[in-house]
Amino acid sequence: MLPFYHFNWIRPDEWEIGSKILASRFIGTEVTAYFQIAAIQSNHTPIFSLRSLTIMIYSLCGFVHIASLGIFVGGLTAIVPSRATEIFLLGLRGLWTAFLATLLTGCIAGVLA
Repeated sequence: MLPFYHFNWIRPDEWEIGSKILASRFIGTEVTAYFQIAAIQSNHTPIFSLRSLTIMIYSLCGFVHIASLGIFVGGLTAIVPSRATEIFLLGLRGLWTAFLATLLTGCIAGVLA
């Protein structure tokens, strides 16, 4: 996930922790990622600047995680079981597109912050 934070315009010293939070959000849900940000920012010296924190918060919004892919594929495969492979491939494309869209939302928040 590290290369994607080059596009989100956060400071280079924040790339590693930002990409770890984004990756945990991709595998888990946004709730765990928000708890990680809260724990990091509640330290005496916050890791993220205000602008980077705004970018991170907006980049985490959405339904880009493996669980949402499972819900999509499972629901549609129950309706049309003969097209399970096509549905899964469509779900992967949709997951990738949604991921890029949430990064774009973070980029726009960074421009406006």
